[in-house]
Amino acid sequence: SGEFFFLWSNDKWESYQFNPVVFTGDVCSLKNGLLIVGISETGGLALFNPVDKSSTVTFPFGNEKIRYYDQDKDGNCFIILQDLNGTSKLIRYDGEHIETLAVDLKIDGLTPGACEVTDIIQSRNEDIWIVTFTDVILCKKGIKKRFDLKKEFEWTFSTSILELENGNIWVSGSKGIIQYDGGNWLLIQSPEFETARKMILSKDSSIWVASGTGIHRLVDGSWVSNSSEEGLPNTAIFDILEDKQGEIWAATNNGAFCYHPEVDTNAPETVIPADMNSHEAIPSGELQFGFEGRDKW
Repeated sequence: SGEFFFLWSNDKWESYQFNPVVFTGDVCSLKNGLLIVGISETGGLALFNPVDKSSTVTFPFGNEKIRYYDQDKDGNCFIILQDLNGTSKLIRYDGEHIETLAVDLKIDGLTPGACEVTDIIQSRNEDIWIVTFTDVILCKKGIKKRFDLKKEFEWTFSTSILELENGNIWVSGSKGIIQYDGGNWLLIQSPEFETARKMILSKDSSIWVASGTGIHRLVDGSWVSNSSEEGLPNTAIFDILEDKQGEIWAATNNGAFCYHPEVDTNAPETVIPADMNSHEAIPSGELQFGFEGRDKW
């Protein structure tokens, strides 16, 4: 958060600050127990030890500088490195071992604190997807492909990428969500997101989206929206995650909020208003009903 990072421990918040200041971003947990919490202006890696509460900035990759980092799904960290000639590559790092995933990325804006990369995933078929403010990049068996989505979808920038259970890829951004099925791109019918910033697939197969209009969840084919009426401080949600206990957390301007589904387990009450419906059927016998639903809140 800005120049600090915060640790929630024993039911209280503890704040920590590096000196010199580092650019805080995602928090990545390495297999050796250390946390990656930021990047220094000179491209070093800011590490925090949650056991003894010590912090340090290290340069574990020699002359190559760190420009971006992100947690992967297996407890490792994606890191984009850049050498003295400006050549960049993507590696996977577990705190000790390095695995090179893509080379010669040619991504603009690789500077700490202002990196244009917004998300990275490795799909089940081992494809690497990288989204930036301007590009959607697919690295498949060493071959890189860039998708130009501006003309067809008026796409301006991308913020998050997600692999669905059927293998389709969703990319979110300023224009909502688009889907790639392995051959074609399609705009997903969804609520008005006002920038869909982050997407996750929860353990119950629901898709959660953090956006500028609150949190939206796709469950059983229908979108359910949560905003200030459900307890969020405002509609601007910047990140969302599911913890090991299956609880959903949202990052907002006013702090972290946790979703409690047990608060409202009753379905909305459904009514068929008389002023919206006819009391007679047409000669063909077809009937059409208009109905409404109201939640107890």
